[in-house]
Amino acid sequence: MRFGEVKNRPVVSVAGAEKLGFIDDLLLDTAAHQVVGFRVRQGGLITHREALLLHDVKAIGLDAVTIEDPSKLNADQKFLELHDSMTGNRVIGSRVMTENGANLGNVSDIDADFATGQVLGYALVSGLMDRLRRQDEMVPVAAVKSIGDNLVVVGNEFTPAP
Repeated sequence: MRFGEVKNRPVVSVAGAEKLGFIDDLLLDTAAHQVVGFRVRQGGLITHREALLLHDVKAIGLDAVTIEDPSKLNADQKFLELHDSMTGNRVIGSRVMTENGANLGNVSDIDADFATGQVLGYALVSGLMDRLRRQDEMVPVAAVKSIGDNLVVVGNEFTPAP
């Protein structure tokens, strides 16, 4: 499932039968290509964000993400698992470049198995026409050499389809 399909879904407490906020961002361990959690946007006009660890998610349904109770939400700094995490928003939009310096396009989304947290790939768009047609190509995790701030480096062996 792609993160774009989960973003903005409400987060609901099963114990309290209340909406706690909306999924706003993804938290990634980029070295292990693992989803470690989400950022949840809370509030109305004045919003704030709290972290939710992936293992505290009860289910990702068609209409909402459920958790047991509101105590599963907390500040990022309170979770040791999140200290070295990178937000999905820093990866989505990043330039994708080969080791030889060829620009291939930009990351448009992240595909993951949210049951295990494993990132399956990074959706690549090459230009405006791809975006307008909603056409992308998946960069497999095995092709990714490193992920930095606004840049994803892939091996020279990865070549997008023409």
